[in-house]
Amino acid sequence: MNQIVFTPQEFIETILYICGAIVSISAASVIVMNIIRRMKQPNVLQNERLEAIENKLKLHEMYLSNDKEQLEDLKLATKVQIKATQALLSHGIDGDAVNEMKMAKQAISDYIDGKVFL
Repeated sequence: MNQIVFTPQEFIETILYICGAIVSISAASVIVMNIIRRMKQPNVLQNERLEAIENKLKLHEMYLSNDKEQLEDLKLATKVQIKATQALLSHGIDGDAVNEMKMAKQAISDYIDGKVFL
């Protein structure tokens, strides 16, 4: 029978070859992982940037919503003031329009109480 026989030097060389192969494969895997990480880097930066922009957009939408509510309230207040001014003018011109002045007074009270529906 044929037996494989190693001399001590050949045995050590074989072990060194195996260790060298392991180190080479390890180094190659580190290089591949670095390449993959660098390829993903733009996506990570882009995702962070988009998230920051989306947060800013939500904040601006909230501001716009608040501003719209305030503009609607100002619009309503202006209508109440114009009706009151109109009633005062009518009363000042012809001395009548007491009912209109009462209605304007009620509209102002309702507006102040937050229940005006013109």
